[in-house]
Amino acid sequence: MLLLSLAPGVARAGDPSFRVAPAPAWVNPVEAELAAAAPEGAARDGVYELLSDHEVRVSGPSVERYAHVARKIVSGGGVESASELRFDFNPSHEQLVLHHIHVVRGGKAEDALHPREIHVIQQESDLSQRIYNGTLTAVAFIHDVRAGDVIDYAYSVNGQNPVLGGRFSDSLALARFAPVRRLRVRLATPPDRPLRLTPRGTSQQPQERHDVRGHEYIWERYDVPAVRLEDETPRWFNPLPRVEATEYDSFGQVAAWAAPLFEMPARPSKALEAQIESLRRAAPDEAGRLLAALRFVQNEVRYLGIELGPHSHEPQPPAIVLERRFGDCKDKTLLLVTMLRALGIEAHAAMVNPDLGRGLDERAPSPLAFNHVIVRARSGGREYWLDPTTSAQRGGLETLPVPGYERALVVAPGTTGLTTMPAYELTAPSISEIEEIDAHDYAAPATLFVKTTYRGGAADAMRSDLAATDRVELSRRYLNYYAHDEPAIEEAAAPVIADDEANATLTITESYRIPDFWREDTKWFHARLIANALPSPTVARRTMPLRVKHPTALVHEMRLTLPAEDMLDTGVTELADESTSLRCRTSAIAHIVHIDCSFKTLRDFVPASGAAEHIRLLGKMRETLGYSFTRAKRAAAGDEEVSWKVWLGIGSAAMGGLVLFVAVPFARRLPRIVKRRAFTRRLALASGEAPVTAMPVASIAELRRRALKSKCACGTPLTGADELSMEQVRLGERTITSARITCGACGKARSMFFDVQGSG
Repeated sequence: MLLLSLAPGVARAGDPSFRVAPAPAWVNPVEAELAAAAPEGAARDGVYELLSDHEVRVSGPSVERYAHVARKIVSGGGVESASELRFDFNPSHEQLVLHHIHVVRGGKAEDALHPREIHVIQQESDLSQRIYNGTLTAVAFIHDVRAGDVIDYAYSVNGQNPVLGGRFSDSLALARFAPVRRLRVRLATPPDRPLRLTPRGTSQQPQERHDVRGHEYIWERYDVPAVRLEDETPRWFNPLPRVEATEYDSFGQVAAWAAPLFEMPARPSKALEAQIESLRRAAPDEAGRLLAALRFVQNEVRYLGIELGPHSHEPQPPAIVLERRFGDCKDKTLLLVTMLRALGIEAHAAMVNPDLGRGLDERAPSPLAFNHVIVRARSGGREYWLDPTTSAQRGGLETLPVPGYERALVVAPGTTGLTTMPAYELTAPSISEIEEIDAHDYAAPATLFVKTTYRGGAADAMRSDLAATDRVELSRRYLNYYAHDEPAIEEAAAPVIADDEANATLTITESYRIPDFWREDTKWFHARLIANALPSPTVARRTMPLRVKHPTALVHEMRLTLPAEDMLDTGVTELADESTSLRCRTSAIAHIVHIDCSFKTLRDFVPASGAAEHIRLLGKMRETLGYSFTRAKRAAAGDEEVSWKVWLGIGSAAMGGLVLFVAVPFARRLPRIVKRRAFTRRLALASGEAPVTAMPVASIAELRRRALKSKCACGTPLTGADELSMEQVRLGERTITSARITCGACGKARSMFFDVQGSG
């Protein structure tokens, strides 16, 4: 038996967790059709997958997973992606076994498995989320790969985290994000381990065998098309056809599995007892003590997860968490539950999945259905859902928002299933902004005053952002935000931050002066706050639902003081469908114009059948949010008196009144208005421009290809630019890959953001 030589500093050479060996005897292997040609358009990134064979065997408390893959390189573009193989495993409870790596050329197979050249690295893919899980990646770089070759390899990952108690659950995908000539999934279990199988997105039935040897299920498909992801899909939406397999009969059994993990210590440590006593003295009533305990765990215990081995699910003892002053969600949850119970307050851990929300109703029972833990507490006849990982939360219990997780599994005696959490509703706009522009004098600089108020969760997020940003950087960032439209803008005073912690609101006021404001006859304005919140999906003809960030409620008000008084058009425009609503009202008193817009979402998705109409509605909303004011000469010959005409994007409701008094200015300003409309469409961030609009890609190879096909702002193609620099960032529960590339012509760096699908 040949043992791998590991990279220095990662693990010891000869570690028994890693080995090279033939395929195990229990495997029922199939061969790839190496001579099969890729159908027209079937290749993805220059690679056509001839075989994807995955077999799983449940054996006692362990699970063995075998994979045999054969990929044909159909073009030079596929050489890069196919010649680097990666195998992920967790050495605390898993063993990686490499069976073979072959390069097949001209019908002849060459051995490409060179153990001494395999590099084992510790990437810590969740490091940006402050989570260390100990996962390793073995990387094999294959020599002399050419277009037309077939890369044929097989490996196994054996073992299961002992914290799962020996019970099996998994999701078996019946398609890939790339086309596959032959796809097979085989599942084998002992005779005394029947499984509950739940198909999702497929009606295919497996071939079954049940005898004294055990249970066997086989799903096999040929010429499987790729699952083509569409952008801006809801987080709960999974486009892959799959089968969920589990040994759990109900979520009640999952709660019973989790109960021992969240047991309170028999006796708190002296330090923990002292802290509990301090909380007892912090407030005269139970509600005050509950809030004091929550704020202590949120603010005094920083978020950091060391999730090695069983601690992927099992929390650290509360005494250790208190001593270290750090922990992840389950660590902080058990600490808070321990404190609250010692204070006489009913409290239990509650497992949730922020990504799935109510989608948990459709999931098969399994511990793997959850990825976060919070606390459910009861005090004074009221129920509270507390997230101890929210570090910047303010306000009292009466203003405490319910996390929008929708479903929870409360780890408490008597739990038989999921609990429906109260809906997260906004009683006031999460963000409201007032812009006051005083431009009454043609010769003098204009002034801009901005007041932005954040409430609830939006205020929490802004506090976290401010805590990581110094005031000089904040001023620079805000100034440049407006400089895109007004390059000459100057800061009149530094931003002023007022944090009303008791009412959970935060207000930022800004002051600017704009020299030479009237350098052009036409001035453009837009409700930035709302315009930037509107999504810009790149796929309009959709087969998948469109995500709506819900709940969202925004208000943007503009107060414009103009140089001269004239008849200005007023009116109200309302645009809405079943998912979003926008209302804009324009009024004028003398030469002061008021423009008030409010936007809110009504649900969290648009079905695919209604996506095209919804995207058209978003376009109308963007036009409604853009306004122009034009200084135009009166019709009388030689009359130089100036009057103000307004072009408002307020839709057909006020169009009749607009046509008469803007016809002449419109014809004269047509080039500028057309240009403005093009600009308005660009108000929302483009796909890949920011983490929130990360571009979905199927692989790192596709990420590189898309990045290198783009252009720099100077117009130079980035094909010949310097090497990409990549890192991961965390956006809520999503891991986004940031690619930074430097232009070879102008030397400027550009960042693009990608969501690498299936990379987990």
